[in-house]
Amino acid sequence: MVRQNEDFYFERPAANERTLVGQRMLPSAQAKLFAQRPRVGLVISTFGAAPFVELGLAVCRRLNVSVPVLVHDDGSPEREALMRLCTTYGATFQCNSSRLGHEMGDLSSIVGGLNWARANGVDLLVKMSRRFIPVTEWAANLQTLAEETQFATYGRPCRSYGLPLRTECFAMAVEPWSRPEVLGEITAFMLKNRMSILLEQYVFHLAQLAYEMNCVAAREWEREHVRATPRPPAIDWPFLSQGRLQKSPNHLWHETTTPEEYSAIGRSVGLSYDAQAFAGYWSQAQI
Repeated sequence: MVRQNEDFYFERPAANERTLVGQRMLPSAQAKLFAQRPRVGLVISTFGAAPFVELGLAVCRRLNVSVPVLVHDDGSPEREALMRLCTTYGATFQCNSSRLGHEMGDLSSIVGGLNWARANGVDLLVKMSRRFIPVTEWAANLQTLAEETQFATYGRPCRSYGLPLRTECFAMAVEPWSRPEVLGEITAFMLKNRMSILLEQYVFHLAQLAYEMNCVAAREWEREHVRATPRPPAIDWPFLSQGRLQKSPNHLWHETTTPEEYSAIGRSVGLSYDAQAFAGYWSQAQI
């Protein structure tokens, strides 16, 4: 959908004068972002870490979360192992031709995920980092939330660290996030940037760009339900805890979950990894 612009003037009606200031981008005229219940897809962002990836895939299967899954790897040496896991669990595997590193590698999973989602008819893409493991069903609730609000982004800020958006798990409406204003910017930035950044702040900026493209139904929902200013660009997703240091019954995260707990969840879904299989990744800052 092409966004429309209009000329903007300063006018002096008494003198019949007006001065062109520039062009103003109009809000989206699209009535609804999701005309029907959105089809959800999942991209798992990783750098190797096959035990975590298999745990995520196995739990997804046990929970009967019937969504297409993409595993996106940042050029790790575990490519062959991850490919075999994806074949076993019916997921798609994708990897970078070279490693981009922590922040840009994580961004590459968003770029790869959105392109994959567009090609496979996915309306709502959830991005999860490898150590974020859901242990309750999450897709149906997200679909209902998206149908009701019609927003472009779903997630939660992290109160533990004062971050505007938890990037280890959030959801993107594929159509607005795939427009050049968003996907084009992420792609260019991912390829050229070499500096370390606060990833959560950058992804929040992208959510703000997508928010500017909200459809008519989303703006109407916002007028009725949102009283806070500035208005948040993402809808609060209750599946997530309020912060990375707050343990949740809905999901595992390495800052609140021990290797032994990951191993126990693995055993409950038929995996045989011991705690050491998960402990080896604690010192790595990657994703």
